[in-house]
Amino acid sequence: MAQGIGIRYSTHGIRMLKVENNGGDLAITGIAAGKPGESLESFATEHGIELEGTMTAFSLGPGDFLCASIKQEDETDDSQLEELLRWDIQQKILSDPGEFNFDFITIGDMKFSFAGQKKLIRKMAGSLANTLVDVEPIALFNGYEGSEGIENTSVMLVSVEAEGISSIVIENGLPVSIESFALNEDAIDEVFPALDHDAMSRVDNATLERLADDVLESVNRLTSAGENKENPTPEHLVLTGAALYAGDFKDIVENKATIAPVVFNPFVPYMQDVKELHQELAEMGSAFTTCFGLALRAMEV
Repeated sequence: MAQGIGIRYSTHGIRMLKVENNGGDLAITGIAAGKPGESLESFATEHGIELEGTMTAFSLGPGDFLCASIKQEDETDDSQLEELLRWDIQQKILSDPGEFNFDFITIGDMKFSFAGQKKLIRKMAGSLANTLVDVEPIALFNGYEGSEGIENTSVMLVSVEAEGISSIVIENGLPVSIESFALNEDAIDEVFPALDHDAMSRVDNATLERLADDVLESVNRLTSAGENKENPTPEHLVLTGAALYAGDFKDIVENKATIAPVVFNPFVPYMQDVKELHQELAEMGSAFTTCFGLALRAMEV
C-alpha cells in the first residue's frame, strides 16, 4: 500500500495531510493543522499521524523560491533551455547562486525552473529521513489534477495564503504559466497558516479587499484580462487557500473579477472519512489543496 504525507510548513503554522492508495482507491487517513511545536515529529505524533517509513513532501511557498519558464521549441535541446532558465533566475538572486538548489521540470512543451535556498530546504526537512521538496504552484497543480479536476478547459488556479499568492494557468490539462509572490499583511500572518477558524472569522474587510486586489493583479499578468491579449483566456478562476475561510473573500473576488471564480475542495470525494478524522478541518478542504498535491507526489517516489 502506497502512502504519502504532504506538509505545508511555516513559522506560524503547520498543515499536514496523509493519503494512502490501496489498490487504486485513495483514502485520507490523517489531517492536522495548528501552531508548530518542538518538531514536526512531535506535531505529527500529537495529531495521530505516523511519519516513520512514509515519504513526506514539503512545499516552498511565496517568497521562498524563484521561478522562470520558457516554451520549448523543436530546435532547442534541454541543456540549452536549462542554461537559459538558470541565467534568468540568477539575475534575480542578490546573494551567491551557490546558496540555491536549482530544479528543472518539463510539462508538455513548457520547461520550468525553480531555485530555493539550500539552508531553508535543509531546515524544512529537519531530521526526517524520507523527504522531498516541491514548490507551491506545482503542488497546487498536482492537487487539482489528482482530484480529477482538470478537463480539456482553460483554468487559472490561485492559492491565497498569509505568506502570499501562487498562481498557475492550465490549458488542455497542462500548465503554461506560473507565478508566486509574497505579501505583507500583518493581520493574517499568525491566523491563516494554522487555520485558526475563530480568528479568521474576524479578519477585516479591508484586508480581504487588498487580498482580492492582489489576486486580480495576478490574473491580469497571466491572462488576457490584462494588457497582453495573447495570454490565455481561462474559463474559470479556481480559488484555493486559507483566505476562502475568512469573511466573504470569495464574494469580494467575484465582485472584482471578469472571470467567474469557483472554489476547489479536494476533500469532496473523501468528505465522510475526513469528517471522522476532524470535523472542523473537513470544512476547510480548500486550504489543504497544496498538501493533497504534495501527498500524491510523495506516493510516487
